[in-house]
Amino acid sequence: VTHLKIYASVLLDLVKSADVQRQDFSGVVEIATGAATTSKEVKLLVKTKLGVQRLIEIYGLTEVFPVTTFDATLSKLGSVGFLLPNVILKVEDIETQKKLGANKTGEIIVKGPQLAKGYYKNPEATKKLFDDEGWLKTGDIGYFDEDGNIYITDRLKDVIKTGGIQVKIL
Repeated sequence: VTHLKIYASVLLDLVKSADVQRQDFSGVVEIATGAATTSKEVKLLVKTKLGVQRLIEIYGLTEVFPVTTFDATLSKLGSVGFLLPNVILKVEDIETQKKLGANKTGEIIVKGPQLAKGYYKNPEATKKLFDDEGWLKTGDIGYFDEDGNIYITDRLKDVIKTGGIQVKIL
């Protein structure tokens, strides 16, 4: 195996497993992950424990995939990487919906050709997903830095991912 594609939650289990020490990862040149953000700790463990130097993290949503990609050789540790071509991103203040600048935390809003048109036979949910100008409200809280790295820090919605599945918190 030279390239490994794996959910972020499974990657976390892998790097924290005691069994991983007995495995040979010397042939793995790249790991690609998604479905949740990968912590700085896990990114460091991929390098130190597995010896894999290239980690690609893909950020997106079911409704808009992908938005960014993290490349451990280019992106800052802790970020989800840079925007992909043809994707526009802005960060809005959660209270006022005013556009924020670099290093200011708010809701991540995106626009691009890969956006879903809406939810099938559910105009109410579609209206909540998009603003009046066609920007998609991700429900993710984060910011971008002066170099264009994107950071995800929280969620607006009360859901968690477990085993790659979204579960509503009661």
